[in-house]
Amino acid sequence: NPTSGSAIITSGEVNLYEGNISVFSLSGEEQIIYTKNKNTIDLHDLSSGIYIYRFCNHGEIYTGKIIKK
Repeated sequence: NPTSGSAIITSGEVNLYEGNISVFSLSGEEQIIYTKNKNTIDLHDLSSGIYIYRFCNHGEIYTGKIIKK
């Protein structure tokens, strides 16, 4: 679902408070990076569009898509 302000990353598989979350534009440019203790991504400063998030935790990498209105 598209969001206009923030996105909450959830997972039943991993502890989101023990990793890093990065958000990239579709051109591959890193837009946001969060270190530990964050599962909510603030997208207010980003333009409307599609973004890819990457969550890294103990050598495992998980990715997903965020659509900002």
